[in-house]
Amino acid sequence: MNKKNKIFGIITLLVSIIWLLFYLKTYYDYNYTSKMFLVMVPNWILVINIIAGIIGSIVSIGILKQKINPLISTIIIFITYLFLFGLQCYSIR
Repeated sequence: MNKKNKIFGIITLLVSIIWLLFYLKTYYDYNYTSKMFLVMVPNWILVINIIAGIIGSIVSIGILKQKINPLISTIIIFITYLFLFGLQCYSIR
C-alpha cells in the first residue's frame, strides 16, 4: 500500500468518525436529556450530518482497503458534503 494513501485514509477516517460522534452526541443531547440550549439545530440537519459522517467513514475504509482511489474518494466526499450543505442552506431561507 502506498504510504500517502494509508495516511490519507487514516486522517479521513478520523475526521469522519469525529464528525459522526459529534452529531450523534448532539442528537442525543437534544432529544434524550433535559439540557437547555439557547440555539438548537433541527433534527433533520443532524441526521443529514450523521449520514455524511457514515458516508465519509465508508469511503475512508475503502481507501484503506485499496478499493477506492484517494482522488476519486476526495471528490466523492467533497460532492457529498457540498450537496448536504446546500440542502441545509436552502432550507434556512
